[in-house]
Amino acid sequence: MALADDLANQLAADVIRHVDATGDEDIITAMARALGDQSQTLQEAFVTSVRVQRAAQRAAEMLAARREEMDLPPLESEAPTGAAPMARPLPAATPSRPRPRPAATKKDVEAKTTEEPPEEKKDEPAAKGPWDLDLDDL
Repeated sequence: MALADDLANQLAADVIRHVDATGDEDIITAMARALGDQSQTLQEAFVTSVRVQRAAQRAAEMLAARREEMDLPPLESEAPTGAAPMARPLPAATPSRPRPRPAATKKDVEAKTTEEPPEEKKDEPAAKGPWDLDLDDL
């Protein structure tokens, strides 16, 4: 349901900004409970959106820290340190509109081309069972 997802994404973004500003983590549970009293669909979409947006925020922070360790300039999409979380919610993936796959980097392509091919397995005789025993060997 697009309406519920859109509303949940916006509410989640607002709640996350509130938590970042105040440290009030309890508002997430209180908001989820209040939404669940009226609409279980909206409650589930809200809780999912909070998880997704927080995960994306942590991943962006991790990437920025890693680039800083490597003395690389920040990416254009990176917000300055201490900035508020995403101003707009992430779009929801739907069966008709899946999220795009990230493009392979040069490093990924090189890693795939430098790997040695797996060794071919030689035809080995099948394991013997009790019915294959030669009584003369006993």
